Amino acid sequence: MPAIRIFEKDGVIYSLDNRRLYAFKEAGIDNINYVWATPEEIANEAWKMTTNNGGVTIRVRGR
Repeated sequence: MPAIRIFEKDGVIYSLDNRRLYAFKEAGIDNINYVWATPEEIANEAWKMTTNNGGVTIRVRGR
């Protein structure tokens, strides 16, 4: 399984791979491989960062 990509913003760790992170959590998998996202990956996927509560809840959006 590929590692999830993470980054830090204002002292908080976020994931760029939220669907896989959610699936791991639902499956009860605690030991998740990760890599630090590159600045380019963060910039290209910034549209994903819509949290207004620090990622405590998720909202499924349609395509």
